[in-house]
Amino acid sequence: STSYANYCFCYRQELERLAGLQGRRHSRWVKFLDTSKGPEVGLLTASYFLFRGAQKNFGARGAGYLPLTTWSRERHRSYIEAWIPSDDELGGPCAMLPLMVHWASLPHRPRLLYEFLHKRFPQELSMEVLANGSVEDLAEAYRSAAARGRKSWQAFRARPASSDPFVEHFRGLLSETGNVRLDAAACNLGSARLWAMGGWTRRGHSSG
Repeated sequence: STSYANYCFCYRQELERLAGLQGRRHSRWVKFLDTSKGPEVGLLTASYFLFRGAQKNFGARGAGYLPLTTWSRERHRSYIEAWIPSDDELGGPCAMLPLMVHWASLPHRPRLLYEFLHKRFPQELSMEVLANGSVEDLAEAYRSAAARGRKSWQAFRARPASSDPFVEHFRGLLSETGNVRLDAAACNLGSARLWAMGGWTRRGHSSG
């Protein structure tokens, strides 16, 4: 059998052979997004579980393996929240939330997804609406969630500097964008910054 990691490695090798290195693609048939310079358009959450690495100031990150059969649904959710925190002091529920999130390969779906969203937007996205809401109910709920996320982001941008070095580390990374519209909309995450910012042990959540 072939592991997911080997599949990704093989895919990347073939992509570079056919279309060139990242940032220097030469294909005339297919155009590639450079997510390190624009918004992260699609995050595969399984990648966070497969990753294993460390950062000098904040310690180890990543489980390095899937499936984690001994982990509960709550532990899976807590681990993802360590990578994509929603604290107001870190920009609120939308600051670290990519444009699209893929939950393939993870267990406990769809309840894991519903609980992740409900904890992030407890007033706007109820478990009942997420599981059984009509199209109209879901559209209204997501619009309300987006409005709260935007309000939290704007408050974060207006807040004075924090004495917490962890918060200031985040603030510096979050402000690295050349696109004013994306920055104002709390949708400015390139994949390089998304990976650099997440995954730390903080307030009961850990990706170590």
